[in-house]
Amino acid sequence: MWIKHLFSCSFQSCDLSLKSIRKLLHLRLGLIEFCLEILEEQCAEQTHQALTRSKKTSTEIAVEEFTRSTPQPHSTEMEWQRTSRTLGQTILSQLAAANFQSLDNMEIRTRCLTLMGKYLRLLAVEEEPMYVRALWHKHKPEAWSDSKGVPTAEENSKKHSDSSRKEVSMTSDRSAELQSKDKAQQLLAEASKALSESISLCLQHNLPSTILAEASFNMLECHGKSDPTVTGQYLALYQSCCTVAMAAEVLSSACADTSVSQLSALLSFHRNVLLSQEKRPSSILRGLGDSVLNLSKAFSQLTISPSHLSILSEIPPNLKILLLQHSNDGFELYGGFYETTKAPENQKGKTTQPTGPVTCSQVVKVSVCPQALVALREQTQVFGLENKHSVLKDESSQLETSEVHQKTTGETELALHFREIVDKMEDYLNPLLLQFDFSFIR
Repeated sequence: MWIKHLFSCSFQSCDLSLKSIRKLLHLRLGLIEFCLEILEEQCAEQTHQALTRSKKTSTEIAVEEFTRSTPQPHSTEMEWQRTSRTLGQTILSQLAAANFQSLDNMEIRTRCLTLMGKYLRLLAVEEEPMYVRALWHKHKPEAWSDSKGVPTAEENSKKHSDSSRKEVSMTSDRSAELQSKDKAQQLLAEASKALSESISLCLQHNLPSTILAEASFNMLECHGKSDPTVTGQYLALYQSCCTVAMAAEVLSSACADTSVSQLSALLSFHRNVLLSQEKRPSSILRGLGDSVLNLSKAFSQLTISPSHLSILSEIPPNLKILLLQHSNDGFELYGGFYETTKAPENQKGKTTQPTGPVTCSQVVKVSVCPQALVALREQTQVFGLENKHSVLKDESSQLETSEVHQKTTGETELALHFREIVDKMEDYLNPLLLQFDFSFIR
């Protein structure tokens, strides 16, 4: 009860210390993120149900609605339904409180903008799940045929009456569908606006890449295939954020022992200051960053350039780039194809040389199995060890007939193992690669 009271009261009326206020602020953000995770799960379920429903006949839908049971009072299902109805109110109230407290804190303000953008995107999914899904996946409803031969005159009359009622019903459904679609579009536009502001602030003030990654990921989800150029920009930015996170992890592991060097001690101190919930002056972080940068060039790779969104203009026009990036949970694989824009055909039917900067011309998203990638990595590691063992064995062996035979057998086994890895990699990537147009290769 006292926790609920803390979240609901204003900071002034609670008479809290500054340290307690900062901790409460981070608790608010944690609660918002938790609510958004629940909402995201619900949206995924709604999208699955909508996709399943779109493949059913009207008769099947009517039977399903008639036989659907109502949850029992005080049951777990009923409690979850009540919780889901208050999620939006909880998220908005906590965001409003966090925004009020973070007026002088750029990092918290940016986090709030990112969370608001994600919330608006999920609201769009709730409003019209099939429209948002169609941003990435085109869905063609199956044609259902109930014809049973040539109808009689009486059947024709009845059929005409039924078709009139159906037409009125379909017109009404179509109107409601268009209204939902328009509302979803508006929500996605509002989400993009909040996320764009968050990304701009992150790049301008060199804020943590975790915030930038979350904002970039939600931004590319807002656009999908509707605008490959914009989506490709944020896909590249998202991959840069993931790369920075991995590089930071590697550098942190390499400098884990603070007693080894001054660089290790400074990196540890810098990391602890970043993770601290206490208020930290930007001058301290800037001074620490400059000190670490003087000792290690690798640290400069942990900063994303403020001009990252225009980085494609720096790429030579003769390059074609295929970018692949997994989502944070590993269940989605994104792909973007970047190339120089081509001029339209001239009167003789010939195309001129490619002109303009490199832009993203195609984007794709597919669902993948994280376990399949883990198994593929393990196979690759085993192959590397086998290959290393084979090389060492060859260096120590003598050129005898039996040993030459063993060498040939070993090379054959390695080749088979390598072919197996390549085949599995193709199976993993083909669902994504087959959606790209690589006609220029032919």
